[in-house]
Amino acid sequence: MGDSKEDFIGEENYEMLKSLYDFKAVYPKTISFDEGEFFIMHQTSTRQRNWWQVVSMKGNIGFVPSNYVMKLKVEPSFIVGFLESSIESLKLTSENDEINGIILRDDLIKSLEQRKSHLEYLIEAKENGERNPKVDKKIANGNIKSATYNDGNLSDDLRNDVRHKLPDEVPSNAKTQNSKENPQKSTLQATPSEQIVSPSPHDNSIMSEASEANTTTTTTTTTSDEITTISKLDKPKKQKTPEIEADIKEEPKETLSVEVEAPEVYAILDAIRKNTNLSHDMSCSVLRVVLSELEAILPSSITSYLEPIAAHLAANLPAPDNMLGQTHDAQRLRIIFSELADYKNDSQQRSWMLYEDEADIRRYLSELVTILTDADPKICRHEMSSDQYQAITNLVQYYQMETRWSIRKLLLKAFTAMSHLDYIAVDILLNSVLPMELIQDMLSNPKNVDLLQSLANMLTIIFSIGRKLPVNHQEHLRSEFISFIINLIENPVDMEFQEIMDDLIYLILSFNLQFTDADDNVVIEAMQQLQCAKNFTEKILLLINRESDPVALLKHTQPPINSVVKMFIDMYNLPVTAALFYTNDNKVLIDIIVRQLSDLPAGEMIRRHYLELARRIIRNTNYSEQQHRKQELLKIFTRIFCEDTEISGGDQQVCREIANEFPQIFKA
Repeated sequence: MGDSKEDFIGEENYEMLKSLYDFKAVYPKTISFDEGEFFIMHQTSTRQRNWWQVVSMKGNIGFVPSNYVMKLKVEPSFIVGFLESSIESLKLTSENDEINGIILRDDLIKSLEQRKSHLEYLIEAKENGERNPKVDKKIANGNIKSATYNDGNLSDDLRNDVRHKLPDEVPSNAKTQNSKENPQKSTLQATPSEQIVSPSPHDNSIMSEASEANTTTTTTTTTSDEITTISKLDKPKKQKTPEIEADIKEEPKETLSVEVEAPEVYAILDAIRKNTNLSHDMSCSVLRVVLSELEAILPSSITSYLEPIAAHLAANLPAPDNMLGQTHDAQRLRIIFSELADYKNDSQQRSWMLYEDEADIRRYLSELVTILTDADPKICRHEMSSDQYQAITNLVQYYQMETRWSIRKLLLKAFTAMSHLDYIAVDILLNSVLPMELIQDMLSNPKNVDLLQSLANMLTIIFSIGRKLPVNHQEHLRSEFISFIINLIENPVDMEFQEIMDDLIYLILSFNLQFTDADDNVVIEAMQQLQCAKNFTEKILLLINRESDPVALLKHTQPPINSVVKMFIDMYNLPVTAALFYTNDNKVLIDIIVRQLSDLPAGEMIRRHYLELARRIIRNTNYSEQQHRKQELLKIFTRIFCEDTEISGGDQQVCREIANEFPQIFKA
């Protein structure tokens, strides 16, 4: 190929860029594009050789990743049409603003018009078969700018202005698709159906493209540094639709079909958790973020491998069944349960404690609590349930024989974590000796605030499922325990006890859930002995007004009834316990009931509970004297009577019974 200035300019300006993939701009001064879009090169830079500055057909200028585009030889008439579209789009904007922070609009129009004029000259010269002396003269006089477009065809008078605008924000370490190849040591062979252009040391693009033209001359030059094959083509055929298409034939693009199984993704999560100590939930979040960021910076040919991984992380990925015993957390749980069982057995054999082992026991228990709290719940449940939950039974037995509070407190934290994971764990604890041990510890340590709070919280969780204690426990647990707790609430020793008052009240609410028979409710039996319960009644009034149930602690199991509403129903079942509430308390409670009955739909079981509470307030207080919100209650009863749904039958029956029991109020 000749090396004259004219030949070089002609070959250079027949090249365009075509996008291989979609790209979304995330860095300053870059531009987004779709697969198949065309561009003209405006500038390349040795400082940012993986990013090329281009102009789109709409006149937008910006940087694109070089490995997302390929160079094509096209008809000059196609480029002229492309430039006309770009210039026309730019002229539609009147303001002379900087485009994408790179170049002024008028300067870009000037540059594109110069390139268009230069190409029109080349087209005219080719059509005449020789140079046009008049056009050559214009070029010589400077009327048509035809300087060599170095650095990607940028005109001389604008090159310096644009070069300093190259953004430092654009990463310089973008990977290119041919980065594994060394262009100085590769052999490029031309075939009759292909045109190959040897890449320069600063050119990282894919530069081969099928063409309909035939090869006429092939020259191969070999040196010690490189082997380069250069092909000269016949004059390409004229483009029929220069506005849209180039006269090229594309190789079919290979589509990737990647399958990633859940165990493979979970192995990544396990590695993240093992090496970072992040929780399972946080490990899932971290992997989602990493995949999202990689997708933004990697080409689509690579990100197609990431999509199947991300699909498994739409929600937090639980451990596949075949991996339950293989993860790091599962192995650690087995070791910890085994070691703690050994400590329990040693304690049974010695019947006294070696205090030198306390540090090791506390370390195992601390790790156990951390794993039960942070690890995949499915793995924890699997290891806990091994051998019919023998690990939990061992820990309960160990608590019973252990006297050191520092160890007992960690055991309580482990029991709490287990309870939040599995209903069966709570049921095992309820039916074990643990509740009696906890109650006895509270009765024996009435002034230890830290101990009382930990024990109360554990008992609240155990009782929150609403199951009855075993019969042998019920025989030993009477109203004395409730009286002890209420005394701590109503007569706190100091400010420290004020801080645990709520915990003690929640314990009573949860404990009351197991009693369905009003005649055998030890909580109400204890309250009948009280003359005043101001702190307790004020707190539960606040809770019912907030529609809150502090006993609903476990995600896997809800209390059988709202514990606060049940406490009110049970306390208003007898005049003596109803008298613990002041008249103003009764009015406030009626206000709350009216609000709830007005809002709750048919079929909600709690609506019937509020109706029952209204009946007991009317029956066991002086409501007949003040008849607070009587008309609102009457309207509510009438509305419920008018509901023509089968699910309203139970509520209608309660309303009918209230009206019949108190005709002087509701039938007057």
